[in-house]
Amino acid sequence: MPPKVKVTKEEIIAAALEILRQKGMEAVNARAVAAALGCSTQPIFSNYSSMGALQHDVLAAGYEIGRASCRER
Repeated sequence: MPPKVKVTKEEIIAAALEILRQKGMEAVNARAVAAALGCSTQPIFSNYSSMGALQHDVLAAGYEIGRASCRER
């Protein structure tokens, strides 16, 4: 039986969103996200088949945050 995943997709997206906020989408890569989480890149690629898939989820989460912010105004 494989070990339980210790880093969730939600944690990965949150770390990637912070990198996006600080440095832009070009800085969102597996090594930067792993460094922000304090882990290797393995958990990222266990949750995502490619960086494109992660970037898609990060953009979707960012758009949702933006929409929620607009609704609050």
